[in-house]
Amino acid sequence: MSFKDKTWEAESSDLTGVQLVACMKRTSPTVSKKCDLINDKKQNVSIDYYSVTYQLTVYEAKTGKSRLSATVPGPADKCPYSVLYNPNDPKIYADPDKASFESAITPLMGT
Repeated sequence: MSFKDKTWEAESSDLTGVQLVACMKRTSPTVSKKCDLINDKKQNVSIDYYSVTYQLTVYEAKTGKSRLSATVPGPADKCPYSVLYNPNDPKIYADPDKASFESAITPLMGT
């Protein structure tokens, strides 16, 4: 994810300054709607679009100590314009809500 406040992001060329690592696990998937898309073979496909809840855990990079546990919604409001999916198991999962994610981690950003 990228943030409004770019000072929160690590420089990919130098990760030695990373203090916190956030992990998200998708939970509670619920079909919200079907999305009609065109696949790479120019065929119409209808794919289930799942609303999900993400379990967010933030760890200290050096110690592995858990600093935060929270849930972040992943609402399946609007079908994506394009998406990668497994044709053998066609499902689309909503992304985490960025504002909720930022709100959850904001208390850690001054530490």
